[in-house]
Amino acid sequence: IPELPLSIHKIDARHCQSLTLEASSLLWTKVSQEIQRVQVVMPMLNREIPEWFYRDGTHEIPLLWARRKFPVVAIALVFGEVKRADNISEFVDAIKLLSGANDWSTVSLHLFIDGQEICSKDCHYFNVGEDHVLLCDLRVLFNDEEWQNLDASLGNEWKAIQVQYDSDLILTNWGVYVYKQEKSTDDIQFIPPNHNFFSYIPPSHLVPNRYPDLQIKHVLESFNPRDMFNELMPQIESEEGSFWSLNVLLRSLRNAKDEVIEMTSSSV
Repeated sequence: IPELPLSIHKIDARHCQSLTLEASSLLWTKVSQEIQRVQVVMPMLNREIPEWFYRDGTHEIPLLWARRKFPVVAIALVFGEVKRADNISEFVDAIKLLSGANDWSTVSLHLFIDGQEICSKDCHYFNVGEDHVLLCDLRVLFNDEEWQNLDASLGNEWKAIQVQYDSDLILTNWGVYVYKQEKSTDDIQFIPPNHNFFSYIPPSHLVPNRYPDLQIKHVLESFNPRDMFNELMPQIESEEGSFWSLNVLLRSLRNAKDEVIEMTSSSV
């Protein structure tokens, strides 16, 4: 792929079979270019997170300590295979199976400061495949006003910042990149500032709020009825021959999708 404009901050390359190592490296550099609100999903070709990310194999989820101004960071989350699903995931999987879009899972990210979840107005979901990496500027999770208010959550004392995830995918590796243009390195550390006091909570105790209605709405919004028919679409849309009934079905699916999304939105 050619050099991408700096204005492009969201890239979905799920299951891109033509993605090369060179092209993958180019997408990784969207982070080092410190693009605001960058989001990239792509296959994990290298198996290794670039060395300019901070990496720590001793903690299950991203962990750092900060004070004063909330740090601007991007995280890299490498996901492996799907784990056993719960009831909500099974319902979402049923929707994806019916739609033919069963090659990805939803991932939601949740910010915790000293064990307290900092909730945004809207829960942000990502579509990620097995053996894929999600690159994400944490500002994606909040609107501008919410992000500015995060400074008040810190103060002058060091506090632990953890990023928990909710998904049926297994997190196998992670890294954190600090935006150098946005943050003084004196106010962020990746080892405990006070070695006598480890102010962080074990990941198993960080239970994020769940929003099943929002998750289902996201899956439905991601569902394109055209995906169910793929190569048959030209014949179906021509409304000729034996495909006219499938055209009617396609229209019905589109209408049903819009109705369910509207119902879900009104219940949130």
